[in-house]
Formats: sequence, structure tokens, C-alpha cells
Amino acid sequence: MMEIKEWDQYSEDEKTKLLKHWWHYYGKLVITYEEMAYFERLVKRNPDQMMDVAIFSFFMEHSSQLLIYAMRQNRVQQFLDVVNASMQDVQSDEEFRDTKNGFISMLVESYNHPEPDVPMKKEELDKQLRDMGRDPDQVVYMRNFKYER
Repeated sequence: MMEIKEWDQYSEDEKTKLLKHWWHYYGKLVITYEEMAYFERLVKRNPDQMMDVAIFSFFMEHSSQLLIYAMRQNRVQQFLDVVNASMQDVQSDEEFRDTKNGFISMLVESYNHPEPDVPMKKEELDKQLRDMGRDPDQVVYMRNFKYER
């Protein structure tokens, strides 16, 4: 069981687990293996920056979608620059710290007690694949894919 605490009190391993949980559990888009691997490299390079991305996305009422869109447009660095600039303005704000702690609590709670996945309808999956430039008839579907926690 993961404990709820301040972000800087988590080990690198715990930070990585929580961020991977955020990426997968709260994700609303179909992702490629390459996008997943790219995210894992970003987490390994700077988990604190990726937590800022998660919180920024939470404020914008999105999950990992904003980062995925940036990946697909080859604009990750520009996106990270926007996140960094936005977060610089609020890091010392008490309301922000309360929101960040609430977000971490939500992550830990869903990490410890995940709800079953809601299956995506084939039509929605096919639409997302076409939006990615993929032919739904030529894609190998991975059912019940589990990421390591």
C-alpha cells in the first residue's frame, strides 16, 4: 500500500509508480508503445517535472492527453516550457499546495484501490486509431495489458 505524503517525501521508485499510474489509469487516449516508452524516459529523467505536468493537466481538466498531444505534434519541449512557466507562478501559493496534496491523495487512493477499467467501444477505439493515422483493420489489439506497479 502506498502512503499519502508530501511529494518530496516519496522515493524515486514511488514517484515513478505514481506517475505511471496517472499515465495509465487516468489516460483517455489510445497510446502507442513508443509514446509509453517516451513517457517513461521523461519520468526517469525528471519525475518532479512530470508531476508538474500531471498537476497542470489536472488543472486543465485533462488527464495525460495534453502530453500525448504534444508528443504527437513533436512539441514536447514547448509543452514542458509552458508547464514550467505556469508552475513557477504558483509553486509558493498555499492554495496550489493544497490542490497538489489533494491531487496526490487522489492518485494514491486510486493506486491503492483501482476501479475496473471501463471498456472502450470499438467505434471509439477505431476513431482514435484513425485520428492517430492508423488503419484500425491493421492494428494488433492488446487486451488486458498490465503495466508493472
